[in-house]
Amino acid sequence: MTNIRRNDPCICGSGLKYKKCCFFHEGHYTVFVDEAGNSGSNYLDLDQPFYVVGGWIVPNARLRDTTLIANVAHTLKVEGELKGTNLTGNKRNQAYFSNFFNQLWEIGCRQTVVVAEKKYCIAAKIIETFLDPLYNKKVNNRYTYDNLLKKRLAEKVYRLPFGVLEEFAKAYRILEPEQMEGSLKSICEALRDARETDLADKLSGALSTIEDNTSSEKSSHTFLPNNAGASLNVPAFISFITILEKYASAKNHRLSIIHDKTKAYERGYAELYRLYSQPDRFEFPLTDGSSLLMGFSHLKNICFKESKESPWIQSADVLISGLNRFLKAVYKDEFVNPELLELGKYVSPAIFDNIYKRGDSVCSNEIRKKIRDVIQETNIYR
Repeated sequence: MTNIRRNDPCICGSGLKYKKCCFFHEGHYTVFVDEAGNSGSNYLDLDQPFYVVGGWIVPNARLRDTTLIANVAHTLKVEGELKGTNLTGNKRNQAYFSNFFNQLWEIGCRQTVVVAEKKYCIAAKIIETFLDPLYNKKVNNRYTYDNLLKKRLAEKVYRLPFGVLEEFAKAYRILEPEQMEGSLKSICEALRDARETDLADKLSGALSTIEDNTSSEKSSHTFLPNNAGASLNVPAFISFITILEKYASAKNHRLSIIHDKTKAYERGYAELYRLYSQPDRFEFPLTDGSSLLMGFSHLKNICFKESKESPWIQSADVLISGLNRFLKAVYKDEFVNPELLELGKYVSPAIFDNIYKRGDSVCSNEIRKKIRDVIQETNIYR
């Protein structure tokens, strides 16, 4: 809550008393969202190792004043909308955006971000697909809810030769039984070579039901409009809206999402929000301390808007593009200049634990540690 009395001048500078102005916005926030690294159903995009979704949680009392964003455009001599992909590539702009983000923090905005490492997501998808008790008699129901176990197994698959993961990624895009079977056999062989015979044996239990399993996976891809279910965006988006609901609940806030318009996923995202928000509230604890949540009481709605019509979406674009550039540099062991590192600290909600969780990372332990170490070297994380 804001530490201001009802009869004090409002913090927004309107000249009105607080009770006649922003008091009505107290506890109400809008989350402006954009994405980077989007490669659809291509889980193994070497040019885009991460998929990143997130943006800014903005106090509704601040929505009308977009002066800070206008000043950025003016200083950088940008006519039209700010596009982070084009603007975050040089040191001067990086330093300016870092200062801009600090200013957003000072007026009560907070970043929120979910990061997915695509290579790790392939490994996790292998475990999820082939260790499903419905299609594998060698595993029990523990494999449906023990996500700590599944993460440990995904780490083992992650360390397999790149070609093995690539073969699965290609097979999973077309979902034909013959290709899926060939991929599974390659995975099992590679695991045996790595002396992971127990995991290889368990995965081989999926060979006898490969046709039914493949058919089921195909169906899961088509339950959302435009086959959105085939993309990495969907699980990341589910994680994102769940985190926002939990964050808002912990802070006793009311949130609304305004997402940059996206032809491919707009209807799918809206349907996912409906499916997760409308049921009676239900929370199922998982073994890693997280939980599955259905039924939202604090994340109230989602809508979509053209970025050119919303300076706040443009600010989300710049944030997510900057973070994606930073993450890609760390991933490829490239030099991270001090200006880019200042931007990179804003990925912290996805990497570091916090009592009020505003992000998450679906990454291998190796890559998460690498990102964490780079940020902690300077002790400047947000």
